[in-house]
Amino acid sequence: MYILGINAFLHDSAASLIGPEGIIACAEEERFTRVKHTFAYPKNAVDYCLQEAKIDINKVTHVAFFWNPYYELFHKLPPFLKGLPFTLQLFKKQAAINPFSRRIISMIRFKPIMKQSHKIRPDWKPTFHLVNHHMAHAASSFYVSPFNEASILTADGYSEYGSTLLAYGKGNRMVKLKIVKFPNSLGQLYGAITEFLGYKICNCEGKVMALASFGKDRYHDLFDKIVQCDDDGGFEMNFKYIAYQKYGLIRLMSEKFENEVGLPRKKEAEITERDYDLAASMQSCLERNLFKILNQLYAKTRVSNLCLAGGVALNSVANGKILDNTPFKDIYIQPAANDAGTSIGSALYVKHFVLNQPRNIHMTHAYWGPSYSDKEYEAAFEKRGIQYRKEKNIEKTCAKFIAEGKIIGWFQGRMEFGPRALGNRSIFADPRDPKMKDRLNEKVKHREPYRPFAPAIKLESVQDYFETGDPEPFMLRVYRFKNEKAEKVPAVNHVDDTGRVQTVDRKTNARFWKLIDEFETLTGIPIILNTSFNIQGEPIVCTPDDAVNCYLGTDIDILILGNYIAEK
Repeated sequence: MYILGINAFLHDSAASLIGPEGIIACAEEERFTRVKHTFAYPKNAVDYCLQEAKIDINKVTHVAFFWNPYYELFHKLPPFLKGLPFTLQLFKKQAAINPFSRRIISMIRFKPIMKQSHKIRPDWKPTFHLVNHHMAHAASSFYVSPFNEASILTADGYSEYGSTLLAYGKGNRMVKLKIVKFPNSLGQLYGAITEFLGYKICNCEGKVMALASFGKDRYHDLFDKIVQCDDDGGFEMNFKYIAYQKYGLIRLMSEKFENEVGLPRKKEAEITERDYDLAASMQSCLERNLFKILNQLYAKTRVSNLCLAGGVALNSVANGKILDNTPFKDIYIQPAANDAGTSIGSALYVKHFVLNQPRNIHMTHAYWGPSYSDKEYEAAFEKRGIQYRKEKNIEKTCAKFIAEGKIIGWFQGRMEFGPRALGNRSIFADPRDPKMKDRLNEKVKHREPYRPFAPAIKLESVQDYFETGDPEPFMLRVYRFKNEKAEKVPAVNHVDDTGRVQTVDRKTNARFWKLIDEFETLTGIPIILNTSFNIQGEPIVCTPDDAVNCYLGTDIDILILGNYIAEK
């Protein structure tokens, strides 16, 4: 039995395939088309998943889609009619990433679009499933977690009708406990403030999270007026300050909000103290309301294991504070917590919830994408006339380069699934160099100077450098450095003495672990700077050709593909 999960037509299109033995492959369409956050049908990702399984699509027995458009029409029609004539703005092209009318028609036509995109026999009759979006998110985390029983929270911008789901999972069952209905949405509010600060919604929320560390919670009282939590795990928004429910992306915050904080920042304008403080206040608002919701969730379940999913679960600063602000004892967040993860979530939902098949998957790594051969590495170099050589001990050689101050493009094995580069499609550098952050931001990543870089640390060393010693393999929690350690690694120490940690386990990525170990032998530091192998605005590299293009177009010093090295 093969189950194909698909997310399409909204953003972060992706495909995942589950077979008899578990997960076979997962990939985002953007990696193949080079269009970041694409909402297109993920033909290339589907084809890759089938290729990895060595089957054609006619062997797929179940197809799971991450959204039920009929539910959406049923639930959103009444508020749409109530909001007339303002809500007519929602049909405009600029009102959404993928305009509502085109998106909903594409979702309804999902089956014929899929059949037109692949070589399908006339007798192919799989079972199609429309999976509720937040249940797909919940399944994406709970069913691959180490927990048989867990509290579950999913939170994002919006779904067919909800923005937040509180649930309880045990075995194969998941029970909905509370749904917060859109347009009440912490995720959408965070996105609205992202747009207000001159960045793109559903793209640049991480920039606001980074900005927040430089500001003060000056607008605390204002955000308390905008978001009011109840005593049952829910919350309501004050729509005197918000406009997205009427105008979509055309106008996200109201005139009343602007009267209190000033006009929106224009793109590329200088960042002011107001902007830093607004980011800090939005982050503070998210955190205190998230903790209130989580405390209410625990009160409902009394289960101290927590599974998180949805775009809000990418807020690594908030995630890193959960255990200190709630009764939960253990957290699991899978690497593609964003909408890309609903492709695997919808497939898992069908396998375990619908078909009641036994659970046999614990996702301990994110390496579910394509890999390439030595011949393909050689061809990528030779196509561009680049001299290269092969090394026997690539980890030791690479560690030496990093210790010498070189910037490394590192391409190994199967590509990561999710928005983080976790050691197979990464750029590495020396965390000890106080100038490295600015050098990378300006010369390689071409991005804002305030944005931090992540420390990748050997799992067994995390408690020596951070106040929290918990494993974090997917770079989804921010930890505070111990005072005496922060100054040793200034390139990965953010302005508030924190780092978005990736703990590297020898069992799940032996080559990456060995590289850090070799660097520690040379320097005494069990950490290297890890950032995604791409430049701002482009997806993480997928193929050797992508890696070569990025290498040639930036100030990366060394490119390593497998065991092959090229130097500028």
